[in-house]
Amino acid sequence: MKSLSIQKLRTIRASTYWISGFVLVSSLIIGSGIASGKVRLSSVAEASVLGEAKQSADAMPLAVETVGANGVKDGATLGTSWPGEIVSLGDVEIQPVREGTIVEWFVNVGQKVRRGQAIARLSAPPAMPEITQMVAEQAKMVAEAHAEATAMENYATKNKKQLLTLRASLDKNITDVGNILNNDASSNRSKVIGFAKGATEQAREVAVVKQKNIRTVIEQSLSSEFPEIASYPKDPISSFRATGYFTTVFNPTIGVLDTAARSNYISATLKLLGELKDPSAIPEDAASAYFQAANRIVLASVSSEEMPESDLSDLRKMITDDKTEFLMALADAREAKTEIAMKETDAKMKETEYDMSRTETDIDFAMQKKEIDEKIAMLEKDVELAKGMARAAEVSYGTVLRGLTEGLNIVAPRDGVVSVIMKYNGDFVEPGMAVASLNSGDASERFVRFHIPSNLQTPEPGMTLTINRPGFPTETKKIKLIGIGTALDENGSYIADADFMEPTDWPVRASVRVMPPTEESSSIFIPLSAVWWDEGNTANVWVITDETLHARKIITGRAQADAIEVTEGLQNGEQYVSKPQPDIKEGMSAANVPSNSSSSGGLKKGDLHGGMGMD
Repeated sequence: MKSLSIQKLRTIRASTYWISGFVLVSSLIIGSGIASGKVRLSSVAEASVLGEAKQSADAMPLAVETVGANGVKDGATLGTSWPGEIVSLGDVEIQPVREGTIVEWFVNVGQKVRRGQAIARLSAPPAMPEITQMVAEQAKMVAEAHAEATAMENYATKNKKQLLTLRASLDKNITDVGNILNNDASSNRSKVIGFAKGATEQAREVAVVKQKNIRTVIEQSLSSEFPEIASYPKDPISSFRATGYFTTVFNPTIGVLDTAARSNYISATLKLLGELKDPSAIPEDAASAYFQAANRIVLASVSSEEMPESDLSDLRKMITDDKTEFLMALADAREAKTEIAMKETDAKMKETEYDMSRTETDIDFAMQKKEIDEKIAMLEKDVELAKGMARAAEVSYGTVLRGLTEGLNIVAPRDGVVSVIMKYNGDFVEPGMAVASLNSGDASERFVRFHIPSNLQTPEPGMTLTINRPGFPTETKKIKLIGIGTALDENGSYIADADFMEPTDWPVRASVRVMPPTEESSSIFIPLSAVWWDEGNTANVWVITDETLHARKIITGRAQADAIEVTEGLQNGEQYVSKPQPDIKEGMSAANVPSNSSSSGGLKKGDLHGGMGMD
């Protein structure tokens, strides 16, 4: 009983304190409610003061806002704008074409340059052993190609001269035979035939001498060149004839750059000596292979104390001269063979010239002239091919040298003004790395590239937008949207381009903010706390019409910060509950919402109040 009395006493004291405090708080809340636009929910006034105080204590303030009056329009108060920058098609980055260290800059920032002008220089690459070897190989190929071309040209010149002489002789024979046939001088037949046979025998004797001359040239070349290339044996011809083989000891620096050249030279020498064992043999192919091998091994040699550069140069010249003499001797022998064939043909022709008709004679002579002309054409073709190979070797050698020495200068890709230099002397750069930037100075080439978040309704191409520069609030420009990309960037935004509607001299790469289109600013945004969802998962808000609460379905759009866009269901000027209570019911008076009511306000258990923040 005692504890019950104490409890009642405490209740009476608390009620007394609550009533006295409520009067003061009620006055403050009423005043603040009028000022803030919030409506107090209260019960109908009762007769007693205690009843009025109790009813007021059960009521809670209802947060009411007006659509469009809160200033939330397309995120305008949320700081909505799209980031972008000034881009110019005329501004390009300057990049080196090779790697290296910057040694010197030839220009300064702000300096005008021309297209192709050198603006900086890179260090040359180091002379690595493999690079030196590659250059030496290319130089060797050039020398070989030129030697071949020179030898072929000398051979073709001499052989062509001989063929032209034969052609003139053939023309004379045609005339002589025609005269003989026309005169029908049978008494001259034996004389003519005997003369032709004598000429044929004389041509054979000359051919034998020239064939022997080829062998003499080969033996002399081998005897003079071999001792210079190898220190043993000194007389390879005699050694081989005596034993059938020999062991070669090369001079130390001979063929040191190409070990395969030594093996090739030994093989070519042994093959040539083997064919020379036959006294009547004329080893033309083996001799050609030997000269080729000798030229290769000498080109792969370096100078030393035992073999100075002057001796090495003399050896190269000796081999070239011997090869040229061999080719000339070969041409003379072939000329002699051709002469024999011509004489034999002439003798046979004279034997039958009295039996053939003039027409047949003319045809035969024409065929011989055709063969001579074809040989001349083939010689000219071989000379051109040899020269072409020499030119190709020179081009290849030049390409290698340019690859090592060119590209050291960094050049301007177009006319313009150097706007920035990003690298300094001593910095290492690579191809594709920007070292400087070039400004065209043409404002008409500038445009705006910006990013539009993917959760926004994108504007249409052709729309007019507004931009400004951060830090320059009074500077705004109008731009016209060109187009919007269809893919998202790494931040989940669309990339769009827009042209300036008037020439603008804002600096390239300057950051700008793009304002949304004017029509987009009329979008309606309300706090997330005002939206609740029914059993069908449909968004609703409590709208106040004639001081009565009504649930209205809405269609929502994008969310920004603590606000959400309403695309359908609300109009500017309408009032809605921004923080609805769980006890609100359809049709309830805005001034009659009890705080402790057991009703659900038209909501089922488990209903969601999206983004609701209850006070």
